[in-house]
Amino acid sequence: MWHHHPHVRSGDELTLGERAADAVRNGMGSWAFIWLQTAFIVAWVTLNVIGIVARWDPFPFILLNLAFSVQAAYASPIILLSQRRGDQKSSELALSTHDNGVKLLDLNQRQLEILEQLREMRETLKELAPDPTPAAETPNAGTGGYC
Repeated sequence: MWHHHPHVRSGDELTLGERAADAVRNGMGSWAFIWLQTAFIVAWVTLNVIGIVARWDPFPFILLNLAFSVQAAYASPIILLSQRRGDQKSSELALSTHDNGVKLLDLNQRQLEILEQLREMRETLKELAPDPTPAAETPNAGTGGYC
């Protein structure tokens, strides 16, 4: 979505850290990640309860809890990075909107100045050039304006 906006930096304009933050946010913040993690947990628990393969992490699944702790330790800073990137994108978009508004205001001001100059020119022309049609040639002349 953001990579399509002309005033928000994207692609090669981003630092490696910004690209990584966007990629991890897009990965961890997706339904695909949630479903994949759910399938992984179900498989882990199933294999360790049923014991088809050697039980490497029997109940209460200490190793799985350790994996979740490590994931949470990384997820928090990733979330903060993601929020900071979101703020940065919003700032770039707001600055672009402000700049466009200022340009539009300047353009409108210039148009008003041109209109005022045209009005002044029209008034000057009216003063310099009298009406070219004499009263006798005016349509409905002599009828008092009634047909």
